[in-house]
Formats: sequence, C-alpha cells, structure tokens
Amino acid sequence: MRIYISLLSQYPYQGITGIGQYVLNLLNGMKKTGHLSQVTLIVEESSANKFRSLYPETETIAVQIPGWVLSIPWKEVFFRRLWLDRVALPRTMRRKQGILFQPYQAVTAWISRRHPTVMTVHDLYFQDYPDTMSPLMLSLTRWSHWRFIRRCTRVITPSEYVRDQIRKTYPQILPKRIQAIHNPIVVHAEEQERLEVPEPFIL
Repeated sequence: MRIYISLLSQYPYQGITGIGQYVLNLLNGMKKTGHLSQVTLIVEESSANKFRSLYPETETIAVQIPGWVLSIPWKEVFFRRLWLDRVALPRTMRRKQGILFQPYQAVTAWISRRHPTVMTVHDLYFQDYPDTMSPLMLSLTRWSHWRFIRRCTRVITPSEYVRDQIRKTYPQILPKRIQAIHNPIVVHAEEQERLEVPEPFIL
C-alpha cells in the first residue's frame, strides 16, 4: 500500500529543525530498508527540489500556494498553512489510494475520512504550558488535538510518557490506537555541528 507523507507543515524548507530531523530520520530509515519506492511526499513548492534531491526514489508532489493566499498580510504563516493543509492536501488526495501520514500535529492538519490516517503527536504542549498561548489559540489547539486523536486510525508518540498522557487526557480513545515508537538517533550525521564544550562534562 502506498504511503502519502504530508510535509506541508515544513513550509518553507528551513533545514534541520526538531520536526525536520524527525522526518529526515524516518525517510532515511525507510531508504535503508528499501521502502522509499512506496512513498509519495507532498510538499510546498519551495521545498520540492530539496526533497527530490535528498530522496529521488520517492514520488514528490509539489503544491503551489496561489497569489491571493500569499497576499494575506495578517497572520500570513497561519493562513498559508491553513490553505495548504485544509484545501491543497484534500485536493491532492482526492483520487489517491493509500495511507496518509501526518508527521506533526499542526493545528491546521487535515485528517482524511476516506484514507487511513496516521499522525505523530509529539507532545501535549498546550496542556503542559497553557500560559504561553492566548485564550483563543489555547481553545483552538485543545479542540484540534481532540479531533486529531479521535479521528486518526493510529496515533504515534515518541515516548511512553506522551502515550500515557494522551490516554489519560482522552480516556474515550481505545488504548491500542495509540502506540509509542521512540525517535531514532540522528541519521544525517554530516549535518551535525560539534559543540565547543570544555571537558570534563556530564550529560
């Protein structure tokens, strides 16, 4: 079965970030096991060449943001992501058959009713740090996470702690639908920077 990975939240491609490293490690692992030929990457146009050069084995679908969306002057990043996730992605998946994988729980993320959808929920940051968000954004984030977790076919977490936190917060969800899969070690070793930390040191 084909796996469609939405990287639209990686807009624009900015190199190695926390979620970016998670995605790269996942794709590099699939490359080593010979599964990349079964993968389609859905990316924003400015990121397409980068992903094509890194993973030529995959099919890459580039999504172009229309001019009227780019011209929105207020909360422009939010509205661009909203259009990518809630308009462009459903259009792209309309005639596709396979699994949709969302590697990050963006507030704007789309959960398909027709395709089995798997999402990685990295944490419940809104629950741990509610004071860092406006009341409106806090309400939106709480609602969106309940929608994700309720509608996803499977939820992946990077640790047992997050898995158990989700199970405690949403006891209505069957525990078997939430699975902890630990993040892999850094695979893109050539892009690491050596930290100038004097010895001795304790980790």
